[in-house]
Amino acid sequence: MLFRFPTENEIAYHYPTASTVEEYLERAQADPDDHYHFASSLRSIYQWIVLADQFDEDPHEKIDDLLDNLSVTHPSISAAVALTEWETERNYYEAISALHLLYDTLEEADAMEWHHVAKHVLTWLLKTEKELNRDSSTILNDIVRYCDDHFYGASDLPLNTYHELVSLIYENHYDADEQALLRIFVITLQQANRYASNGESQQERMLLEDALELAKVVGIDQRGVARRYVETYHSEAALQSDPVVRGGTLLRGLEDSTVSSTLSDAEKQEWKREMNEAFRSGAKQLRRKGTPLHTNDMDDAFRSDVQRNTQLFKLLAARHSRKGAIYWFATQNKFLPAEDTDRQPLLDRISTVAPSDTGHVVRQTPDGDEIEVTQSYLTNLSVYAPLAPQTLFELVNEGVVTRGLLYQIFFNCESISADDRWYAISFITALWEKRYGEAIHLGIPRLESMMFNVLQSKGEDVDALFDSGTGTRTLGSLLDVLENYVDQRFHKYLKYMYNDRLGELAGGNLRNRTAHGHLRMGEDNAFIAYLILTDLLRLIIRTDLIAHRAEFGLLSEYELLDQFLD
Repeated sequence: MLFRFPTENEIAYHYPTASTVEEYLERAQADPDDHYHFASSLRSIYQWIVLADQFDEDPHEKIDDLLDNLSVTHPSISAAVALTEWETERNYYEAISALHLLYDTLEEADAMEWHHVAKHVLTWLLKTEKELNRDSSTILNDIVRYCDDHFYGASDLPLNTYHELVSLIYENHYDADEQALLRIFVITLQQANRYASNGESQQERMLLEDALELAKVVGIDQRGVARRYVETYHSEAALQSDPVVRGGTLLRGLEDSTVSSTLSDAEKQEWKREMNEAFRSGAKQLRRKGTPLHTNDMDDAFRSDVQRNTQLFKLLAARHSRKGAIYWFATQNKFLPAEDTDRQPLLDRISTVAPSDTGHVVRQTPDGDEIEVTQSYLTNLSVYAPLAPQTLFELVNEGVVTRGLLYQIFFNCESISADDRWYAISFITALWEKRYGEAIHLGIPRLESMMFNVLQSKGEDVDALFDSGTGTRTLGSLLDVLENYVDQRFHKYLKYMYNDRLGELAGGNLRNRTAHGHLRMGEDNAFIAYLILTDLLRLIIRTDLIAHRAEFGLLSEYELLDQFLD
């Protein structure tokens, strides 16, 4: 093969060598089932007739050279030479020669059941006849005859090839005989019935889509076919054992214009109900189920990380103070997700749809070269988010971190309000008494309020201007301002854990879900409650680093490495 590697705004193209064409032709003649490669080579050769100009080349050279180097002759290659003359010089006699040679190739393809070759030849026959302004009904009849001879009642249909042949017919229906159109409609439904009986809904739907196009041009009532088309989505969904896949199938159906125009409003609502129920069921399976707090079957690697960090905390508390260890704990970025910005997996380059913890659908669509958040980051978010809360949970259970210590930290924070301190105490009390649902609903509003007051204490304009007066900025706009006071890693974490809908793919968007009543049963758990405590500590400490560094210096776990190894 001769390969051309494209530059920007170009297309890739390969042109087969004579030896390759000979090999594929011999294989096709020896075994008709092995004709695809020969058909693919013909497609490349014929495409060159019309694409050469895009490469600033003349098509004659490659095609003439191919013919000169073949040790065997075949009408399909000779037809390509004649078509080159027709396309470039508009030589009428070359076009007529090409038609004869294409018919010779079709005769062989018909006899050998080279369906892919036949599709290619019929396409060029129709194209050339139309360019000659001749009656193309004969070619359309030939397409129907070929489909009737080879595909009616066939148990093995080359689906894409058949679809392309049928497309040729309904796209040129104004030149086709009505009987031919009716016959191809019957063949298409017959094959759709076969796929339906085998439970192959996607293939059935593809053929029913063709049948709808044919019914439209023939004037047949489309309602029955349209109903069958709609039902293929339901049938496909019913076969899915995974509720996420089932919900995704129904979603694709609702996005299909044929389904949308066929279903009544009440039926659409029922589909949405089924879809959301499927996604909710799937989300329950995917959810972290409270994440590994207070369980005995944690992942070994996760348990090892938690044990290492609790040990480091206790060593730092012994060398400095427990408050100093809290400062270290709140400023450690190793507890936060990260991503390699220089590498983006293929999955991050395509639009994806997934169910959130609420059971609703979240679509992630990359915009050009700027991907705001990647799948790899969201995966890391779900992996790293539990580490710090679990560590804090262990320290609380061991009595290393006490209520009194936390009270002292919040009471000594001058940048938050008296109300923040009061509700922080109520939040911590509920947490200690394991009233996790209450703690969550006390703690999350305080995160937003503390952020407002911290930023206001720094002189930031955090009031929103309305026509009717002023009010508090939303969490999203507060986060935009906070970006100037915390590092990018922590800022991005807060955005997706509390405020951005894409965070739902990793169990986040907690503030919005809590505020709008979208927390699900089972999410009033220790993990989320301790996560909020962790992030409240991170917020007030990371926005006041100068004061904490003045008191504790730059605490590092590496100073304890020898003790830790012992």
